[in-house]
Amino acid sequence: MVKRVILAVFVLLLAGCGGGGGGSTSPTSGGPQASDTAAAVTAATGPSPTGADSANGTTPTGATGGAGQQADAPCTAEAMAGAVQAALSAGPEGTVAIAECRNGFARVFYRPEATNLETEQLFLVDTDGAWTVLTYGTGIDCADDDLRPAGLEEACVALGLRPASPGGGGALTIDELNAEVTSQAASSPLAMSTAFTCISDHGTSVDGTVDTGSVLTCRPDPEPTEGQFPLLTVLVLDGGAGTIAWAQAGVENPSLNADGFFDRSLPRGLNCTDLVADPVFVADMAERLDPDLVYFAVVLYWFLEDRPTPRMDVDSDGIPCETRFPADVVNRVWKGGFVS
Repeated sequence: MVKRVILAVFVLLLAGCGGGGGGSTSPTSGGPQASDTAAAVTAATGPSPTGADSANGTTPTGATGGAGQQADAPCTAEAMAGAVQAALSAGPEGTVAIAECRNGFARVFYRPEATNLETEQLFLVDTDGAWTVLTYGTGIDCADDDLRPAGLEEACVALGLRPASPGGGGALTIDELNAEVTSQAASSPLAMSTAFTCISDHGTSVDGTVDTGSVLTCRPDPEPTEGQFPLLTVLVLDGGAGTIAWAQAGVENPSLNADGFFDRSLPRGLNCTDLVADPVFVADMAERLDPDLVYFAVVLYWFLEDRPTPRMDVDSDGIPCETRFPADVVNRVWKGGFVS
């Protein structure tokens, strides 16, 4: 364990996998490799996948969260330094290298200045907008069957270092989905005081469950007989956990109507570079190009294309085009809920 080392923090984005807990470093839990790409990270309000997109050569940047929202812990080494220093009883010298950071978790490596001291691996969790250390150690590997402490498996899954357990059958029932959409619509800034019924556009299985990767259109139930009414496009981000993201479609944002997504001269087979180069495909009625909605549309495209890897997910971590968008944007969409 590092004792009384002076800490000079810099930011380094590295693609990798692995965990912490004593012993020698395994291939997946080892430090950053020579092939990893370093890049500066600006102050991001939400953790997001870090590391270079090898197909695009770009890295995420950050931005501040919306007004009135609890800011997520910034995905920067500066923001993590205090927690790392406290956990390791380290002084203000050494370096922190970020291996992964998204979905409220981060994995980092602390390199002491003294060459005779060991590089340490730490897993951190966002607690009320500040980083705290979940656990640390060079021997933790996210592929292990018995991960400790509680919360480490969740961290490994959230960071893309371990596949999600199929808990809850891996799918929502359609009734559960309808209830969740209705609840979220009522508590969202839109305050929609109506029940919603959802119809599958893509991915619903034959037994009536709604799996990860499904896309649905939801409309009021009962449907009004006069005037306009809201339509919602819903993405099932994790069927087992019941995580969904949704946005207004219909006349409010016709470009997000899932049933006609490819009818607007938007070809199939595009990659992240193609989509980001011409984001006008997701402009709403006011021709607004909100980054969250653009990324929502990219994930919608990915789902409707049956989640192509590596065309849109070069590192096969289940998060498409993450390096082409600000870190906080990616995090907000994958956390689920209303995307505005």
